[in-house]
Amino acid sequence: MKKNTLALLFLLLSFVGKAQFNQDFEAGLSGWININQGSSNTWTLLDLNATGFLANSGTHVVTLDASVSAESDYLVSPAITVTAGVNDYLYFYARNRSLAAAANIDVLVSTTGTAVADFTVTLEGEVNPPGGLTFFRYGVDLSAYVGQTIHVALHATAAASVTVDIDDIVSTVLPECEPPSGFVATDITGNAALLSWLTAGISNNVQIEYGPSGFALGTGTVVNLTNTLLYNLTGLTANADLDVYIRTDCGDGNFSDWVQIDLNVAAGTTNDACSGALALEVGVDFNSGAILSTSIGATTSGTNTPTCGTNVSNDVWFTAVVPTNGSLTIQTGLALGSLNLDTVVAVYTGTCGNLTQVACNDNASLLNLFSSVNVNGLTPGQTVYISVSQNGLLGNILNGAFLLSVFNTSLVNPEFNSNSLTYYPNPVTSILNLRNDSTIKSVKIYNELGQTVMVSNNESPTSEINMSPLSRGLYFVDVTTDEGSRRLKIMKQ
Repeated sequence: MKKNTLALLFLLLSFVGKAQFNQDFEAGLSGWININQGSSNTWTLLDLNATGFLANSGTHVVTLDASVSAESDYLVSPAITVTAGVNDYLYFYARNRSLAAAANIDVLVSTTGTAVADFTVTLEGEVNPPGGLTFFRYGVDLSAYVGQTIHVALHATAAASVTVDIDDIVSTVLPECEPPSGFVATDITGNAALLSWLTAGISNNVQIEYGPSGFALGTGTVVNLTNTLLYNLTGLTANADLDVYIRTDCGDGNFSDWVQIDLNVAAGTTNDACSGALALEVGVDFNSGAILSTSIGATTSGTNTPTCGTNVSNDVWFTAVVPTNGSLTIQTGLALGSLNLDTVVAVYTGTCGNLTQVACNDNASLLNLFSSVNVNGLTPGQTVYISVSQNGLLGNILNGAFLLSVFNTSLVNPEFNSNSLTYYPNPVTSILNLRNDSTIKSVKIYNELGQTVMVSNNESPTSEINMSPLSRGLYFVDVTTDEGSRRLKIMKQ
């Protein structure tokens, strides 16, 4: 909930220039300057009430929508007169609503003006919020500018198919101990998960505490770590629902605030063989078709070995139905924090036990060790099998999570009006409400591994989906209407 006192302090800023402030964007963008260096899309005030997404607080964010073309735009703060012990620190929350593409944010400072040429100093470079629905906090030290009047600019360079949200920009007292940023869990198996974070103070010393969902801090399992940005959390119980906390240890009993994530421990890999292949929905681009999968727990089948790799191992399997033009693109990509950096993708026709390889790719390019393969001339409606293997040249160190997408760009339906479909709430605890101008024909829900967890056939402009039985986490909801299909990303709490 927004603090009225902080809002009042922000108003006072325009008069005294020295006070702390909290720009939550609920009252608009007054005092902020937008410099557009890209297409017509630029930093825009957005009310998330009608979108199904949540702000970090309140309902408004500043967003940069690069879903059509890449962008390079500046969001410039009002003047800040920096005072020691008052406002010598600035932090903000950022989110990248994409699973695949990067959105880099440079935090710049100017002591002379608000033109692009004035921002010659970088306080923090290439801030890259992990893809998804979660906001991550980033902070910069302004103590070098005590006694000076400055402007801070957030310069976002975003690739196509990325939407960047900014919320709660706060100028306040420089903390003695800054909390970790970019805290995530990846490579989740039935008994382990890889925890990673981007920064944690100067020495990257942290304390982690975890326990069952809802446990009280001080009663969980505590782990103290020094000079590291990774921790392999082991000895977990399959299907357990955990809360995991992390804070920076700045020494002499001085700790930062806690940062918390939810962790649902997977039961293990279920698509280790052709017979257990997971069915994937064909998207219209990488982002719309992307799922999160893993090779952890997989074994090497020894049959249908891809012809394009070297010492391939630990294959996992998927299926896809060929669209009407007979073409598919299959690509893999990096999952944040994963040790999996190199894949091999092979595509087969036929049935398990009698497969024929029709395409194979090891590296998408000399510098990209993930895979990309285009397959043409397939039979529309045919089911193809896809194996994703690890390059065994470096052994098991390459096991881990990866992104996988099957898509066909010709499936874009120009008649489908995405604005006609509304959904709420997001995140959801029980009922997901869907509303559309035309008939909603069906709703399919997939987990992050691409497994179908719920199907609802529908012949109405409205639909209420009970997601209560599902575990907490990110889900993909495919909504098929008379106009076409749209994939939603929904966070279940």
